[in-house]
Amino acid sequence: MGFIFSFGFSRESYVSLAFLLVVALQFSTVEAADFFIGKALYESNCADCHGEDGQGVMGGTPDFTRGAGLFKSDQAIIKHIREGSRRAPGFGHTLSEREMQDIVVYLRSLY
Repeated sequence: MGFIFSFGFSRESYVSLAFLLVVALQFSTVEAADFFIGKALYESNCADCHGEDGQGVMGGTPDFTRGAGLFKSDQAIIKHIREGSRRAPGFGHTLSEREMQDIVVYLRSLY
């Protein structure tokens, strides 16, 4: 027996597991976030305050071109987009989670 089978599992168990993974992947709805949709959403929802180029227009807004605010996890940035903070409005009622992910992908391209 090879190394892969040294954990006490039979060949049939590995084949069954591989089959289940293939089936699960076929029904998976996971898709990568879309840069171009994120750019369009940023321009229509965020650019008035954060600037077309991400450098910030209003005082106190982060300069995304210098990485400000982008060293957080995607989920932390999405939470900020959803809930807002200080003067920034939340967009949880107007943007879907997927759209917020698209914006994060675009934001990360500005740095």
